[in-house]
Amino acid sequence: MEILLLIAGAILGVAGNFAFEFLRSRLERNSGGKVKIEGTWGEWTPKGYGRQFSVGEIKYRFWKRRYDFNGTNYYNDGRPYCHWYTTASYIDKERNEFHYIFANHDLSSPQVQLYGYGVIKLGAEGGGLVPLSGFYMYSGPRGARQMGHTMRQVKDPNEFADRSREAAAGLQRIFPVEWMLRSDSAPKRAGDLV
Repeated sequence: MEILLLIAGAILGVAGNFAFEFLRSRLERNSGGKVKIEGTWGEWTPKGYGRQFSVGEIKYRFWKRRYDFNGTNYYNDGRPYCHWYTTASYIDKERNEFHYIFANHDLSSPQVQLYGYGVIKLGAEGGGLVPLSGFYMYSGPRGARQMGHTMRQVKDPNEFADRSREAAAGLQRIFPVEWMLRSDSAPKRAGDLV
């Protein structure tokens, strides 16, 4: 009988701990304004010459008790340049900001090329906080850089599920105006102003 009580107590203890962590997680995520950042987001970086587009997914990881923002940066012709993965994150609801640290994997090399830090500015929309814009900074082979970007929600996240695939058509749909303004969009024609 004692062994059955011990087993039942262990099961109830594990279930109670899980319920406590679940409720704590919900309280943290919803206090100070409901966070509505989960989803797939496109970024346009006007000063990112040659690589002005990125697409990433923001997803809450229950066991890590944090949001991860993982994605791909693309060359302006739609070829993937690198993938980034969140290593730590925090939401500052007083400043309406999502902070994250990322590891960046250049596709031309198997090892981690650099680490960086990003901030996404959140704004009130539809009863919650959503991404508006942001910046990231990293140090690479040419020194440290800081890049500002806009953000736009991607309607069909499945279009970017295969992060190793060329994404020119999808990027053009998400950013039609920006696609025309990209730094290397069209070859110069005779008579164009330089």
